[in-house]
Parts: sequence; structure tokens; C-alpha cells
Amino acid sequence: MKVILNRDKNLHPNRYKKGDVVNIPDKIAQRWINKGIAHYTNADYSDYTNNIDHHSLKDYIRHKRITIVIPVFNALEYLKKCFSSLIRFTQNYELVIIDNGSNSKTKEYLLERKKHLNFKLQT
Repeated sequence: MKVILNRDKNLHPNRYKKGDVVNIPDKIAQRWINKGIAHYTNADYSDYTNNIDHHSLKDYIRHKRITIVIPVFNALEYLKKCFSSLIRFTQNYELVIIDNGSNSKTKEYLLERKKHLNFKLQT
């Protein structure tokens, strides 16, 4: 996975600078992103990322904690896509799911994901 470094990093035998695009294994990339060492980049635009002022990019990506409220009623496939997108592209958020009487499949999925995503579930 390609990531953009938020700070200088020694990755033997190479030394990388803040703003460099680095291609590393997915598990390491996830760990770095979670620790704030790096952030996602879109591989299609990697040629343009070096032209961006990385201070403004960092300010844009790091934002104050927000609350995201998602109303749900039996739209399991859309809910899965929504969770996937949140996990990939959103940082520093509180998630509130409001279930408006969904069927048992959707309820089971919500309870399963709640263990991993730690969101508030209102029914």
C-alpha cells in the first residue's frame, strides 16, 4: 500500500522524509496510519502528491473530532459500504447508529460490528 509520511522515518536501509510516498506492506501501512506516522494516498494520484504543500494536506486530513449519525432501516448492503468507507477515509470520529426497526439480519450485523467499531447504537 502506498502512504504519505507525516514525519521523517528510517526504514532500513532507506531514510524517508516527511511528505515522501512510500510503498509498504498493508499491515505496516495500517499501523503507521493508526499511529499518525503516515496517511493514505490514492495510487492514481501519487505523481501529484509531491506538488502539494504537505502542511496544508496534514491540516486538512487531521480534523477535530466529529460525530457522525447514520439512520438505518434494512439497508444492509449500503450500511456495509458506509462502514467500509468510514474505516478507510475517516479519522477522529464518534459514530452513532440509529436503527429504526431493521430486520434481524441487519440487527445481527450491527451488533457484530459494534464490537469492533465501538459505536453507539440507538434502537
